[in-house]
Amino acid sequence: MARIQKKAVRWDTPTDQSVVKHRLYIVPESGDLDYNSPHADIDMPETEYGLPGDFTFADEGNYRIGLTAMDDAGNESDMVEIVSFFDLVPPVAPAGLCIVDI
Repeated sequence: MARIQKKAVRWDTPTDQSVVKHRLYIVPESGDLDYNSPHADIDMPETEYGLPGDFTFADEGNYRIGLTAMDDAGNESDMVEIVSFFDLVPPVAPAGLCIVDI
C-alpha cells in the first residue's frame, strides 16, 4: 500500500481563558462548511490535529477547513476558515525491479 504524506492543522493558543476546546470542521471545497458539517473536538491545551484523524478524504482536491473555539457552556465562536489542497494520489511505483550480474 502506498504512503500519503501526513498533514496537520495547527493554530495559535487562544488568549481567552474560557476556551476549553476547539472544533475542527472539514468538507470538500464544493460542500457547505457550517456548524453542522463533520467535525472533531480537540481539548485544550492541544493546538494541532493530525490528518486524516476522524475525517475521510474521498478525492484529491481542495478542502475547506473551519475552526471554532468552545467554552464550558458549549458556546461556539465564529468560524475561521482556510482552503487547502490535498494531494491524495501517490506516484506510480517503479517497474522492472530485478537483480543483475555485474
